[in-house]
Amino acid sequence: MKTEQVQAVTKASKPSLGFGAILTIIFVVAKILGLLSWSWLWVFAPIWIPMALIVLFLLGILGICAFCAAVVVWLERETKPKKKNS
Repeated sequence: MKTEQVQAVTKASKPSLGFGAILTIIFVVAKILGLLSWSWLWVFAPIWIPMALIVLFLLGILGICAFCAAVVVWLERETKPKKKNS
């Protein structure tokens, strides 16, 4: 590998903190120093709100899938020929 390629790979693989993590660190430090009177629930909101949104999104997708499956089952029952009792 060329030197430029090695440097590009090294630069690309450096871990960095995201916006939510930095905001959480700022909120925690401010809370500990007494600058914020917020509940700890809101101090850690930059962490749990995105996770809650992802969970809600996945539950919504699951609900849509369940609804579609129920419609398919209902349509299959409605389109089957009915048996006559002899």
